[in-house]
Amino acid sequence: MSALAPFNGEPAIEGVNLVFANKVAPVVKGGCGRKKKRVTYWRKHFMPLSDILCWPTVVTGPPLPPAPDVAQFVVGPPGWTTLPTTAGFHPDLVARRLRHRRQITGESAPEIVAPAQAIEPAFGIPADIRRAIAGETTDEERKELKRPRVIFSSSLRRNDPFFDQAAERVLSPT
Repeated sequence: MSALAPFNGEPAIEGVNLVFANKVAPVVKGGCGRKKKRVTYWRKHFMPLSDILCWPTVVTGPPLPPAPDVAQFVVGPPGWTTLPTTAGFHPDLVARRLRHRRQITGESAPEIVAPAQAIEPAFGIPADIRRAIAGETTDEERKELKRPRVIFSSSLRRNDPFFDQAAERVLSPT
C-alpha cells in the first residue's frame, strides 16, 4: 500500500494539498511540536489543489462565426469547430465547493480552536483587483503586495442559462 493512497477514509496525498487556514493558524501560532508537523496529523484535513484549480467547463452556446481578421488554429477535419465555453468558477460556485470540502474534511476537531468563517461570495470587485485584471497595476502596487495573488476570471453569470449546468458539475467528482 502506498503512503500516498487514501487511508482509513482520509484523503490521498496528491502532491500539493491544501488545508483551511482556520485549522492551521491555531496550531502553528505559538509554534508546534514534532507530532503536529507530520502528515498523519494534518491528513484528515487535506484537500487537493485540484479543488481550487480544476473547474467544470461549461458549453455556452452555438459557435459564433469567426471574425474575418482573427487568426484561428483549428485541429480536426475541415469544417470542424469548437463550441464556446467558459470555466465554471463563478463566486457562488467557488463558495459552494469550498463549503462542501469543509464538510468532507470535517469542521470540528478538538485540537482546533479557531472558528471557521462563513464561506460566502463577496459582491463587487475592489479597484486594485479591477486594475490587476485589466493589466494596469503599477510597479509600486506590485511591490506593496503582502503575498502573491491569483485572479480567476469567468464570463459565467448567475442569470446565464448555463449556470445550473456548472452548479451541478461543481460538486461532482472530476
